[in-house]
Amino acid sequence: MLALLAYSAGQPVSTRTLVRKIWGQDPPPAVNQSLQSNISRLRRSLARAGARDLVLHRSGGYLLDVPGEAVDLCRARGIDRRAHAHALRGEHREAVDLCDLALDLWSEEPLSEFQEEWARAVRKECAQLHAQLLGRWAESALVLDRAAHVCERFDGHGPSEPHTYVHMRALVAEGRHAEAIDCFARLRAHTREAQGTEPNPRTRDLHQWILEEADAPSRPRTVGTPPRATAAAPSAPPVPETVDTLRADTADFVGRQEEIETLLARVRRYRKAPCVQLITGLGGTGKTTLAVHAAHLIREEFDLRLDVELGSDRADVALRRLLIMVGVPEEEVPSDLDARVDLWRSRVADRRVLLLLDNVARAEDLVPLIPGSSGAVVLATARRSMPYAGAGGLKLDPLDEDDAAAMLAGLTQRGDDPDLARVAAISCGMPIALRVVTGQLRKRPAWDMRHLVERLSRKDSSTRRGVEREVFPAFADAFESLSGPARLTFLCLGLHPNPVVGDEALVEMVGDRTTTETGVEELLDAYFVEEVGVGRYRSHDLLRTFAQTHVPSTMNGAVPSEIEKRLYNHYLRLVESADRVAWPERRRSLGRRWSAPVDPCFSTPRAARQWFVDHLPVLEAVALRATRSGALEHVARLPLAMAGLLEICGPWSAAEPLLGASVEAWEELQDTVGVASALLQLGSFRRFQGKRTEAEEALRRSLALWRDIGDEGGAAHVLDQIGQIRVAEGNHTRAFEDYRTALAAFRRLGDRWGTARVHTHLGFGYEELGRAGEARASYTTARSLYREVGDERLEASMFLNHARLELSQGRHREAKRLCGSARVVFRDRNDVLGAAQSEHCLGMVERYLGDPDAALGLLRSAQRGFWATGDEQWLANSTAQTGQALLDLGRNEEAEAVLATGLERAHACGQDISLASLMRVQGDLHLGHGRVEDAERSYMRARDEAERVTDNEAVGLAYWRIGDLELGRGDHGAVLASWRRAAQALSVAPTFFLAEIEVKIEALLDTLDMTG
Repeated sequence: MLALLAYSAGQPVSTRTLVRKIWGQDPPPAVNQSLQSNISRLRRSLARAGARDLVLHRSGGYLLDVPGEAVDLCRARGIDRRAHAHALRGEHREAVDLCDLALDLWSEEPLSEFQEEWARAVRKECAQLHAQLLGRWAESALVLDRAAHVCERFDGHGPSEPHTYVHMRALVAEGRHAEAIDCFARLRAHTREAQGTEPNPRTRDLHQWILEEADAPSRPRTVGTPPRATAAAPSAPPVPETVDTLRADTADFVGRQEEIETLLARVRRYRKAPCVQLITGLGGTGKTTLAVHAAHLIREEFDLRLDVELGSDRADVALRRLLIMVGVPEEEVPSDLDARVDLWRSRVADRRVLLLLDNVARAEDLVPLIPGSSGAVVLATARRSMPYAGAGGLKLDPLDEDDAAAMLAGLTQRGDDPDLARVAAISCGMPIALRVVTGQLRKRPAWDMRHLVERLSRKDSSTRRGVEREVFPAFADAFESLSGPARLTFLCLGLHPNPVVGDEALVEMVGDRTTTETGVEELLDAYFVEEVGVGRYRSHDLLRTFAQTHVPSTMNGAVPSEIEKRLYNHYLRLVESADRVAWPERRRSLGRRWSAPVDPCFSTPRAARQWFVDHLPVLEAVALRATRSGALEHVARLPLAMAGLLEICGPWSAAEPLLGASVEAWEELQDTVGVASALLQLGSFRRFQGKRTEAEEALRRSLALWRDIGDEGGAAHVLDQIGQIRVAEGNHTRAFEDYRTALAAFRRLGDRWGTARVHTHLGFGYEELGRAGEARASYTTARSLYREVGDERLEASMFLNHARLELSQGRHREAKRLCGSARVVFRDRNDVLGAAQSEHCLGMVERYLGDPDAALGLLRSAQRGFWATGDEQWLANSTAQTGQALLDLGRNEEAEAVLATGLERAHACGQDISLASLMRVQGDLHLGHGRVEDAERSYMRARDEAERVTDNEAVGLAYWRIGDLELGRGDHGAVLASWRRAAQALSVAPTFFLAEIEVKIEALLDTLDMTG
C-alpha cells in the first residue's frame, strides 16, 4: 500500500486502482473493508514513526501527502531531467555530478519482495531509469576525458545496446581495441539470439571503425564524442543522424497509468517484427496525448522518431512527408504509391524507427506506412475501430468517476476539494473537458469547486457553453463523416430523455428497423455509443448535448416533435401492458377516451415487473420530457399506468410527483374520471409514506368527484383508503364505519376484488384491537375472494397476515410455514415488497426459534426490498430486527453501525414513522456494553415514541425493558409498576409477549411473598 501511494507521491490514487493492483482482477467480496483496514494500519504505523497525517482521502482515492523529492524514484526522475538539461548546454561536469547523485540512490532491486504485476512494472521502470542515468553519466564523463572511470564502471555490464556503445568508445579511448571488439561480439550474439536482429547501425558503424583503428594503432585516441565526429578519426563512417519530429509531450500529463503500462509492455514484447499499436476512441478521450506521452517515454531507444498527422490525407501524401523527413529530396520522391512504399521501407531498413501516426481515418492508409524493419514501433490513433490483423488494439473510454477525479486533482492541484468528483462527473470523464475546466479555474483562481459545479450545472451559463465550445469540435469531424442512417440514429439518441436507450425505443423513434440497425453499427464503430446490455445503448451527456444542438440544423421543424410522440406512445403501450400482466386484477379507472393496449408485450408477471424495475429511470425521464413538451395525454395516462407497478416494486417516493402532474393534466383535459383516478392513487401513495394529512386531502377531493359522477365503486375505493388512515390514527370506530360503507357498495356492485380488499383492512383493524378471531375470519374471507378472482399476489399476502396471527400466539412453526408459502409466490412474481415482508416475518420466526444466523440473512434481504420500494416504516422495523439478530450473535460493533445508520435514515426520510423498535434495540445494545444510563434513556425514548403512534406492542416492550433495569437496582415497586404497564399495553392486542410478562410478574410477587 505504501509503495503504491509513494509511487504517485502527492497525487491521488483511485480506490479502483489500489484494489486492482493489490488484489488483481478478482478481488474478494469485502475488498473495500480490507482496503480501509490496510489504510488504517498504514496510518498507525506512520504515526508511530512520527509521520502523522500523511495518508489522506482525496477524490475517490488516497494520496501520500509528501513532496516528490521525498521518494527516491521521483527524486531520481527529477535529477535525470536536470542532468539532461545540463548536458545539452555543454555543462558536463554538472551533469556527471547530478548523475552520480541519482545513481547513489540505488542500493538493491526495489520492491523485490512483491511479485504482483504492478511491482514488476515499477522494477522495470527503475531499471530503465538506472540504465538511462548510467548512459547519461558515461556520455558526459567521456567528454570530460574520464574514459578510465567509464571502463571501470562498465566492466561486466549486461547486453544493453546503449551501454555497449558507450563502453566500446571508452575502451577505444583507453587503447583497448580488442576488448571493444569482444564487447561488440557479446552484444551481437545476444541480439541475434534474443531478438533475431543485428545491433543497430550506430553500434555496427562504431564496430567497423574500431576494426579499422585496430589496423592503424598509430592514430591518436580520442574520447568525448563518437569517432565519427572527431578529427582524430577522419576515416570513420558517418553514424546515421537522429531525426526527431515528435511534438512536445504534455507537461502535466496525469492519469491513464494502466493504459501506459499496457502500451509499454506490448512495445517491449515485440522484437522480431514491427510493433503496431492502434489507439482508438471518441474524439476528446486523450488518444493523441497518450500516444505522444508513450512515445516520449521510449524515444531514447530509437534513431528515427517521426510524427505525422493523417486526418483526411491518404497514404501517398503521408509517405511523401515521411520520405522528406528522412532526407529524400522533395524532387526525388516517386509519384507512384508502391514506389514510395518501397523507398520508405528501404530508407529505414537499418534504422530503429518510432512512428507516431495521428488520426488515421482508414485501415488501408495505415498498412503502407508501417516500416518493414524488426523492432520498429508504430503508435497510431483513430476515431473509429478499424480491422488490422497486425495491430494491437487499445480502446480509450472516458475515464471512470474515480480516475477522472484523480486526473482533475492532479491538473488543478486541488486534491482536497470534496466537489472534485462532481466536476469530473459533469465533464463525463472526458480528458479534453477536464483540461478545459482546469483552464477556467486557472483564469479564475478565486473560484472554488462548488461555484464551478453550480456554473457547469446550468446549461445556459457561459462556463458550460465555454466547455462545449472547446469540446464539441472534437466530435464534429466524426459526426460529419457519418452516413445518413447513422446521423439520424444519433440525433434520435440525443432526443431521448434518458442516456440509456433500448433498441425497440430507438426503432420507434427512427421509424425503421433496418435504418436503426445500420446506424447503430456505425455509431458503435465511431464510439458515439456504447452497448451497456443486450440491445441497450448509452451516450454520455456531452455527446447528447452535442446531438441536441444539431437537431434544429439537421431535421425539419416538425420532425423532432413527431419523433417524441412516437417515443411517448411506445413507452405508454409498454407500461400499460406490463401493468395488466403484472397485476391483472387491479382496478383501473381510465377516462372514457382511452383504450387498453391490444397485445401483451410480456409473457409472465415476473417479466413485466422486472422490465418495470429496469426501466423506471427511463419512464421517469420520459414523463418529465412529456410534461415539458406539453404532451398532456401522455402526462395524464403514464403515471396511472405505472401506479400498480410502483406500489409493488417501488419506490413509492417516485409516484407522488408523477401523479401530481397527472392530476393537473387530467384537469386541463377536463376529464373528471381521470382527475378522480389520479387523486385516488395520489392519496394512496401519500398514505403509504405516512403523510396522512396530505393523503386525506387528496382522497376527499377524489371522493367528491366520484360521488358527483355517480361512480359508487370509485367512492367505495376511496372510503377503503380513508378507513386505513383512521386505523393508523387509532380511530377504529370511524374506520369501521368507512369500511362497512365501502363493503356494502362493493357487494351491491358484485365487486369481489373490492370486497376482498375491505375484508383485508378490517382484519388489520381487528388485529390491532386484539380481536384475533375476527381478524382471522376477515383474512380467511379475503383469501377466498382473492382466489376466486385469481389474484395470487393478494392471496399470498393473506398467508402473511395469518402468519402474523400465528406468531402472536406463539405458534412459530406454523407461522414459518405460512411465510415460506407466501415468499415462494412473491419471488416467482418478482414482487419486491411482498418478498421483503415475507423475509422479514421469516427472520423474526428464525430468531424466536434460536437460529440468529438464518434470521440475519433473511432480515438483510428484507431490508434491501424495503429500501428498493421506499417503505420506510417496514425498513426501520427490519433494521431493528437485524440489529437484534447481530446482538444475538455477539456482533455488537456491527449492530451498533446498523442501528446508527437506521436511525439516521429514518430521521432524514421526511416521513412520519415510528422509531420505537430502533430505539429499543439501541437500548439493548447500550445495556450489553454496560452503559445502563444510556440504555434507560433509549428505552424511555422508545416508550414515548410508541405512545405517540399508539403502538401498544412497542409500548409494552419498552416498559418491559425499563422494568428489567429497575430490577437490577433492586427497586421492586418500580419493577412491578413498569411490568404491569407493559402487561396492560400488551393486553390490548395480545401476543405471546403478554404471557411472558405475566409469568415474570407472578414470579416476582412470589419472591416478595417468600421474603416477607
